[in-house]
Amino acid sequence: MTARMAASASSSVVDRRAWRSVVHINEKGGSFGGTEEYITLLTSALAGRGVQSHLVCGLVAGDASQDLSSVHVVEGLRSRRPRPGTGDAVAAVVREIDPDVIYLHNVFDPAVVSSLAALEGRGALLWYVHDHYLTCLTELRWRRDVGSCAQRLGRGCLTAIDEGHCVRRFPQRTLDLAELEDRTTLAGSLFDVDAVVVVSGYMRSLLEAAEPRLGARLHLLRRPVRVRVSQRTRQRSRASDPAVVLAAGRITAEKGLSVLLEALGAVTTARPVELRIAGIIEDDHFWSECRRIGDEAMAVNARLSITYLGHLDYEAMDEQLTGADIVVIPSQWPEPLGAVALEAMAAGSAVVASRIGGLDTVLVDHHNGLLIEPDDVAAWTDAITSLLAHPERARRLRDQAHRDMSSVEIEHHIDALDEIRQNASG
Repeated sequence: MTARMAASASSSVVDRRAWRSVVHINEKGGSFGGTEEYITLLTSALAGRGVQSHLVCGLVAGDASQDLSSVHVVEGLRSRRPRPGTGDAVAAVVREIDPDVIYLHNVFDPAVVSSLAALEGRGALLWYVHDHYLTCLTELRWRRDVGSCAQRLGRGCLTAIDEGHCVRRFPQRTLDLAELEDRTTLAGSLFDVDAVVVVSGYMRSLLEAAEPRLGARLHLLRRPVRVRVSQRTRQRSRASDPAVVLAAGRITAEKGLSVLLEALGAVTTARPVELRIAGIIEDDHFWSECRRIGDEAMAVNARLSITYLGHLDYEAMDEQLTGADIVVIPSQWPEPLGAVALEAMAAGSAVVASRIGGLDTVLVDHHNGLLIEPDDVAAWTDAITSLLAHPERARRLRDQAHRDMSSVEIEHHIDALDEIRQNASG
């Protein structure tokens, strides 16, 4: 046991001094998705403040952040089902690191949480809830019959899944009573941590409804964005160039690409329109359907062209965001946040997004972007047509988005996170 840990027999210490280190606990490390990107962004910014960052994860793919002081692999963290000994193994690593902050992300084993909570003299234990794993077996909260789902996690979820009402992101996974019990136990672990952090007002409302007793433990901390508005200059296009509409994200039904393609078939503007699609194809059948709809849209709209860019790295995506006239997020499921919308706003594009989930946390309709009902094809057509036909309106939305995004830059995020750390209590 280190000297700092030995100094207190309590399970949690409120530390008012400047923090010196943080350890992230996550399923993965390296180049994966939004959670890993957030860890990398935070690690780099904290390094500039002299704060060391460590990562304990189940696997690493690609290059982990060079700013990490150490990376430790505990394979049990990658398993969706609890594995014996994982909690003790993670706690042993954290005990040696002795951080001021233990920062949980995508964690699936309640024993990991309880083992960390029980460490003597530990730093603040925070849990950043990035997604729907704790409250939804399918992780989408999206039903074929009603759309966005507000049902609390319980046996009724198994019935809805068996009856085919729920859209499943991972159809191959077994969702049974044992899985329901594991998720319920894991959700109960929220009460073992000092503070629960969420990415959007929607997620806060969702967790408040699921676990009303969380109360003061629950904090809204908006995610910072990767694109720095002060470091990027928007690429201006000529009036004769095609207007660029960008759709970025996983190519799967819940992301709503098919709705967008249908809407673009009816867009009428003086300029040609090029739809650029960037993202990994997760559902081949859905992609085939999108290609069919896209061909039909181009057949009826001779001024429309469609380009598939594939899966882009961060630098290439930044270039697309800065070059787009409009970035569209036609999500059909209630996204916890929708980070692409924030990045697009920071990059200087007008944003049109679905009025669903956490997308309205920063995006305010007719103030810094447009919000559209997810499956209203005609409304999507009208919104895109309006912005392309009235560039001054798009410019006003774009400029306001620039100003608003300054409040979610990484330095503001760190200050807010540090305040949560200092106020955390066991």
